[in-house]
Amino acid sequence: MHLSFVSFQLPSGHGYTPYTAYHPLMIVRYSLPVPALCSLLILCMATACRQNEFAEYDKANAPVTSSVTLSGFPAEDSLKPLPTGLNFAGTVDEMDIIDSILVVSVYKDSLLLKLIGTGSHKLLTSIIPKGKQDNAALNITDIIATDSPHIFWAFDVTLARFLRINTAKVLAGAHPYLPDSSFSIRPPLKGIKSPVWSGNGLYAACSYFEEDCRMLHFNTASAIVSKSGILPPALYSWPDPNPDSTFGIAASAYPATLKKHPGQNKYLVAYSSICRLEIFSDDTLFKVIKGPGNFVPDYNFIKDHGIYLPNLKEETQFAFTRSKVTKDHIFLLYSGNDHFNTCGNKLLVFDWQGRPVKKLLLPSDACNFSVRANGSDVTVYLMDKSSGDINRATFTL
Repeated sequence: MHLSFVSFQLPSGHGYTPYTAYHPLMIVRYSLPVPALCSLLILCMATACRQNEFAEYDKANAPVTSSVTLSGFPAEDSLKPLPTGLNFAGTVDEMDIIDSILVVSVYKDSLLLKLIGTGSHKLLTSIIPKGKQDNAALNITDIIATDSPHIFWAFDVTLARFLRINTAKVLAGAHPYLPDSSFSIRPPLKGIKSPVWSGNGLYAACSYFEEDCRMLHFNTASAIVSKSGILPPALYSWPDPNPDSTFGIAASAYPATLKKHPGQNKYLVAYSSICRLEIFSDDTLFKVIKGPGNFVPDYNFIKDHGIYLPNLKEETQFAFTRSKVTKDHIFLLYSGNDHFNTCGNKLLVFDWQGRPVKKLLLPSDACNFSVRANGSDVTVYLMDKSSGDINRATFTL
C-alpha cells in the first residue's frame, strides 16, 4: 500500500499540541488546538473500531476467503456490442433469457413483460397488465428461472406477488394471457429482495428486514423454513437498530442480489454497497471473494416515523449492481462509480468455485444485462445507459 506523508505546522503556543495522525492512505503530522485534538482522537478511535468490526467479521471466514483485483483476472476482452434495434427508453426493470426468449420487464407501459425472440430480435408479445388486480403487477423486478425451460416466476416487489408464467402457453396465442398461478408474501415474512426458486415448493431471498441472516428460505405460505449467512457489521457512525419487525439497519445498508445455480443447490450473493461476493452450498458458506474495490457503505440515515433508512450520498460508491449465472459461470456488472451511477463498463466473470475467469470491457456504461451460454460460446444482451438501446455481443470462455 502506498503511503503519503503530509506535514503541517501551526504557530506554537496558544493551546496547540503536536500530534501525528495515521490513516491507511495518509500520515499527517501537525499541531492542533486541544479541543480539536480530542475530536480527532475520537474520530480515529471510531475508525479503528470500524476496522476492528470488519477484521472480526472477516476473521471468521478467513479460510474460505480470497481477494481479487481488476488486474488479477487471467484473461481480458473488449466487447463490441451490435445493435438489436430494441429500445425501451430506459424503463427496464430487469431482463433475462428464458426458453430462448429475451424477457424484458418495463415499468412505463400498460403491459409490463415484453417477450422478444433472440433470433429475430422482434417483439413476440406483451403480457401482464399494470395494476393491483389479480394477474397484474406494478413493478416486476425479478425474472426467476425454474427447472423447466418454459416456466419462470415474475416477482412484483411492490405487491410482494409472484406470477407463474408459461412461455409455451404465451406463444400459443391465448389473449389475454393469464398466469398459471400466483401467490403473495404475507406477514410474518416481509421485505424480501431478489428471490430465487429453490425447488420442492421452496424459494430463497435476501431481506430488508431480517438482521440475523444473509438469506432465507421460505414457502408459498410465507413461512420461513431456514436461514443462512451473516450480514456484515453495522458501522460506528450508523444509528441504533430499528425496532424489531421493521427495516433492518444492516439488511438495508448491505443490499445484495441473490442467484441460484441452474442445476445445483448453490447460491451467489453479490453485494452492491461493498465489493464482496459469497457463494453458498445449501446453507453453508464455502467461498468469499473480496474486491476488486475497497470501500464501505457511505450513507446519510434519515428517520421516518421512528425508522432509520439509509439514504444515498453523492460519495456513495456501488459495487456489483447486477448479476447473472449459468451452470458454469457467474457474471457480474461492476460499477465502482459514485454520484448515483449504478451502471458500469465492466463485466466480471467467475466460476462457481469463486475463481476469476475473465474481465470484459464494455465501450460504454451498461445498466442491465442478460446472458445465455451454449457450451463455451456466450451471448450477452446489454442495456446502454446513454441511449437505452439493448445491444448484443458474443464471446468465448
